[in-house]
Amino acid sequence: MGFALDAAIQFLALARERREVRVGAQAGSGEGEQGAEKADFHPRENAAGRKFGEPRDCLARAVALNAAMPSRPIPGSSGEVLTSLPSAYLPHGATGLLHLPRFLAKAKYTKEHGKLPPSYAKNYKRGMDRFLCLHLGIDPAAVEQIVFAAATDAEIDAQLLALFPADVRAAKWNRDYVQKGMTPSGREFLKEALTNMGCADRVEQIISVVDLIEFDEGRIE
Repeated sequence: MGFALDAAIQFLALARERREVRVGAQAGSGEGEQGAEKADFHPRENAAGRKFGEPRDCLARAVALNAAMPSRPIPGSSGEVLTSLPSAYLPHGATGLLHLPRFLAKAKYTKEHGKLPPSYAKNYKRGMDRFLCLHLGIDPAAVEQIVFAAATDAEIDAQLLALFPADVRAAKWNRDYVQKGMTPSGREFLKEALTNMGCADRVEQIISVVDLIEFDEGRIE
């Protein structure tokens, strides 16, 4: 609603400027204060013939504009947001696996800062990180150890390729990954999460857990 109020103020200011211009023109033509009073309060008609004053019209337009715009997450509603993490739709260069770049980025952040923000720490080496590792048949801690010990990205990739199975079945994992949250129970989870973020109106647009990640981190407007 803050946006609506800002827009209303802008519209009202514009309406006032227009009235002042009219008043000045009328004063110059000899109408004086009487003309100014009429200019300030004279109603006008819309297409349907209903009379209304400019300020009320401007406020209505501002509210309508706000209602037409899709909602955005309430700041802080999902905890701290790390916009520096790569997109969930970005595949790992050496394997083609989705989500792996995010797992690696979280491990690098932990290496550099000691820990992740609580909003990310709760799912670090769990959640999607663990689902990916289950798919690969490895321990999430092994990925973290590689990141902690390596000095370069090339070193990380070389050690990951040695750790992973020869066939990482990227197509299968990627398809499963982008469909997380599309089951009936998953849709309920997304609805609850979006409602908590103040975005219940986005349920039909944010259709998966991956979309939710992108939305929360600002890559879906």
